[in-house]
Amino acid sequence: ILIQANAPSFATALNLRNVVTRHVPLALIAIGQTMVIISGQIDLSVGSVMALSAVTAALLLPTQSVAVAVGAALAVGAACGMVSGLVTTRAKVPSFVVTLAMMGLARGLALAVAGLAGLGWLRRGGPLTAD
Repeated sequence: ILIQANAPSFATALNLRNVVTRHVPLALIAIGQTMVIISGQIDLSVGSVMALSAVTAALLLPTQSVAVAVGAALAVGAACGMVSGLVTTRAKVPSFVVTLAMMGLARGLALAVAGLAGLGWLRRGGPLTAD
């Protein structure tokens, strides 16, 4: 870590942008997951719901504004969370089971929609850099 921190390319604007681009989504998920774990529950679907939200935004960005794409992605994530929360609280199904099912549903939808929309690069784990 110290060797990397002393490297001339470490303290550049491009590197900082890459670090933020790659780690902010993970940090946001970790904050939310921390709240879930503190409440004594578990959510297995966060990664798949994030992927479905990203696919939603990627589909809308070519034809809509960034605000619309981000809003739709947030709405998809909120809808998935609402469904999981309602099934957990109203039907008294354990959160482990509900979020496992939502993980499969969200991942399947994300992969299907990405493939059908010609977003194969996204399905294959395309690059996410600020280059």
